[in-house]
Amino acid sequence: MDERRAQLLRQRAAIAQHLAWLDAEIAATGAPSPPASLPAVPPSPVDAAPPWPADFTPPSSPEFSKRGCWLSFALLMTLLLGGAVAAIYHLYG
Repeated sequence: MDERRAQLLRQRAAIAQHLAWLDAEIAATGAPSPPASLPAVPPSPVDAAPPWPADFTPPSSPEFSKRGCWLSFALLMTLLLGGAVAAIYHLYG
């Protein structure tokens, strides 16, 4: 947990540095400075329920993935061949 906390603190520091740079760039353009305190955005709930059922397990077998790849390839080739036939028919027909 300490590693995660350290990573979050580094990210917070990087964001603060970026915001300071943005403020300097805005000031350099002559635009009015941003408000001192921006409204806080409420944090999103960490334990929010996922949009899928709790007992859902995605199909992740290699066979399922391979079948999807072959189906995508077949569909693409069918569309490509159909387009080529339509183009030849349109140009020479």
